[in-house]
Amino acid sequence: MTQATLPKPENDVAGVIGSDCYAKTLLLSMENVTLLDTAAIGYLVKKHKNFQDQGGQLVVHSLRPDADHMIRLLRLDKFLHLAPDEATARDVARKGQP
Repeated sequence: MTQATLPKPENDVAGVIGSDCYAKTLLLSMENVTLLDTAAIGYLVKKHKNFQDQGGQLVVHSLRPDADHMIRLLRLDKFLHLAPDEATARDVARKGQP
């Protein structure tokens, strides 16, 4: 996920699901993401904050080793809701915990 591949506004979460999406829970699979640049990291942080501010929850799961390493290197694992796989992400979402 790089600046060049970030969603355009009409393809962003709110553009696809609707403006009330941030009050819900979204599980975001990152299984096909091999690279995270600073724009992508910023995007994830911004989306996490959007969900948090409106009472919803974003759970990122299935990170590949390089992407997982970058997230943890930046200590974003303390901020983002992360899960190793979809099943665990569903459990995290049900319990409402990081």
